[in-house]
Amino acid sequence: MKKVLLFLLIIIVSVQCRKDDDKPATVADPNLQGKWYVVSHSVIDDRTGTPELAETQYTDCEKKTYIEYLDAGKSISVRYLETFTDCVFDSEVSFNYSWDKAAKTIKHNYQNNSIAEYNIVKLTDKELVTKFYFLSDSGGVFHTVYELKTYKRN
Repeated sequence: MKKVLLFLLIIIVSVQCRKDDDKPATVADPNLQGKWYVVSHSVIDDRTGTPELAETQYTDCEKKTYIEYLDAGKSISVRYLETFTDCVFDSEVSFNYSWDKAAKTIKHNYQNNSIAEYNIVKLTDKELVTKFYFLSDSGGVFHTVYELKTYKRN
């Protein structure tokens, strides 16, 4: 009987370990600071949950685009675009940000006094997924949509 119980215990423990191995690695207290490179985004209709704009995979050039969260609530957003022949720097915007860990939100405070609030869907040591709500005009009818954007940290 003891051998059977020991055998069952070993099986349960090994199955539990395998389940944990399938989960993405998360950090006990993930740090937002650092450079986050854009990987993909999609726009979803909040009413139906259906894509309004299919998921966009960025080119190698566009993947140079990043947001860098610095100390003291400062941030820089750098954007690259692909032309017919080259990958070119497009813009750099500096802004302040605040991160509410408990509410899982990031607020970008731009120099023109506009504020954009992003919900954090996922934050690990290597991946950041944000959700940004905005109004969309569909044939004169406004409705709420959200953009899911995925970033990777090197």
